[in-house]
Amino acid sequence: MPEWSEVYDADAPGLDLLTSPHGTPTDLCGAVTIATGMKNLVNPALPAPRCGRFEIRTVLGSGSFGSVFLAWDPELEREVALKVCPSDPLLDSANLLGEARSIAQLCHPNIITIHDVMTGRDKLALAMEYVGGRTLYHYAVEHKPDSLAALIQIFIGVARGLAAAHDKGVVHRDLKPQNILLHEDLRPCVADFGVARIIGKPKLTDLAIGTKAYVAPEVLAGRGQLGDARSDQWSFFVMLCECIDGWLPMFPFWVRELPDAKMLWMTRRWLRRKKLVRTEVPEALAEILRVGLALDPDERFPDMHAVADELEKVFVRGLVAGPSLAVAPSSEGVVVRPVSNEAAPPVLPWRKKWGLLALLLVMVVGLGGQAYLLARREVGRATEAQVEQLPPDSADQSRRGEDSPCVADGVPIRPDASVRAMCRALRTDGLQAAYDIWKEITDSRTRSASSASDWFKVANDTAIFAQTIMNESGTADAEQAVLFVDTATRLADVAQIFLSDATNYETTEAVSQVQSIIDRIKVAGTN
Repeated sequence: MPEWSEVYDADAPGLDLLTSPHGTPTDLCGAVTIATGMKNLVNPALPAPRCGRFEIRTVLGSGSFGSVFLAWDPELEREVALKVCPSDPLLDSANLLGEARSIAQLCHPNIITIHDVMTGRDKLALAMEYVGGRTLYHYAVEHKPDSLAALIQIFIGVARGLAAAHDKGVVHRDLKPQNILLHEDLRPCVADFGVARIIGKPKLTDLAIGTKAYVAPEVLAGRGQLGDARSDQWSFFVMLCECIDGWLPMFPFWVRELPDAKMLWMTRRWLRRKKLVRTEVPEALAEILRVGLALDPDERFPDMHAVADELEKVFVRGLVAGPSLAVAPSSEGVVVRPVSNEAAPPVLPWRKKWGLLALLLVMVVGLGGQAYLLARREVGRATEAQVEQLPPDSADQSRRGEDSPCVADGVPIRPDASVRAMCRALRTDGLQAAYDIWKEITDSRTRSASSASDWFKVANDTAIFAQTIMNESGTADAEQAVLFVDTATRLADVAQIFLSDATNYETTEAVSQVQSIIDRIKVAGTN
C-alpha cells in the first residue's frame, strides 16, 4: 500500500504543500492553483504534480470531504478520479487501511471501482474509476428527465449497488444525488462509500450542509447510531422523491441549518401527507415509497434487494418501456434484466412538462372555476388594504414600485433593500432569479439567527416574497400560474416554520399579521 510520502512536487514551484503532512485537501487544491496559475487545469508547461504514481491533470472539485482531481495512471494508461481527503486522526493506520480495503473490495457494475489507496499521517487518497458523465443531481434535479421511466431505471441500478455493498457489511451513510454518478448511457454508479466513516464525521453537525436532508429520522433523533443499511434505504427513497418532484420532499424548499428537532418535526409532518410526492405516480410506486420511508426502521423493506425487486415489478406490470439500467451480477457474467415494452413512459410535469396541469387549470376556469383565481386576487386586495394604511408617501411609492416593488409592503416590518431587490427580480428577471436571491439571503440569516426578533424578520420577509409571488400568479399565463401558486404555497410553509421560532417576539400583533398573510396564501393555494 503506497504511503503519503510518495506524494512529491515534481520540481514544480509552489507545490510543497503536496508533501506536507499538515496540509489540508483545500491546501492541495490551492497549491495546484498557485503553481500553475490556473484554477481548474494544471499548466502543461510545468511538470505534472503527482500523487504516488498518478499525474494530476485537472481539479474536478473540492468540498468538506476533500478534493477530487482528474489524474492519469501511467502504468495502466487510463484516467482516474483521485479523491484526497483528511482521515480520522483517532483511527490508527491498521484501522484506516481496514476501512479503505473494505471499500476497495466492493465490486459491482453500479458501484464506483476503487483502483488504489494511499494513506498518510492525516490524509487518505483514493484512486477511483473516472466517470465522465454527470451526477444524478445534475441529471434529475437541475436538468429534469423527460420520464418517470428513466428515473426508476436509474434507481433500480442504485438499489442493486447498495444491496451489494450492504451484503459486504459496508454502509454508505451519505447518500445524496451528488454521490450518484451516471455514465453516458445513464448507468448509475454509487460513489463515496464509507468516506464519512474514514475521515471521521461522527456528528451530524459536522456533515456537509444539505446532507441532513437525506439523513434518516432515527439518526437525526440521536439514538446513538451513525446509521445502518435501513438508514441508507431511507436516504435512497428521499433521493427518489426529490428526483420525481424536482425538490426535496419534506422541505418546502431548500432550508439549511435548521435544528435537528425542527427537521424531525418537518419530516413527521411530511409523512402524514396522503401523498409523499406531488407528481402523479402509479399507486404501486406510491406504496413502495410509503414502505421505504416508514418512520420506524423495522417497518421498511428488509434490504435493498427487496427494494430493487419491488421497483422492477412495477416495470413488469407495464408502467414504463425500455431496458433497465440496473446490471445484476451472476455466475455467468453480467446480465441485463428485461422489462416490459408495452406502455409508454409517463411524463414528469417539470418546466415544459406543465402542460397537463395547465390544461386542467384552463378546464377548471372554463367550467366556472374562476374562484381559483379570485381567491388569489383576494390576497392582493388584502395587501392593498394594508398599503392604504401606510403613510401617503410610502403607499404611493409601493404602488408605483419606486421604493419597493413588493406588493406585500403593508406587513409590520417593511422589507429591507435586499428583499426589495428580490421582489424586483421576480418581475424583471423571473421566478428562478428571485428565488436564488431569497435563498442566499435566507441561508445567511438563518445561520446567524439567535433571537425571536431575528426569526421574525426572516419569517416576515419570506411571507412578503411568498405573497408577492402569489399576487403575480394572477397576471401570469396558465402554465406559469401553476408554478407561481405552488412556489408561493411552499414558501408560506417555510415562513410558518420561521414564525414558530418568533413566538416570543415582543410585538404580538405583528406576529398575528404575518400569520394572517401566511394563512391567506395557503387558502388561496388550495382553492
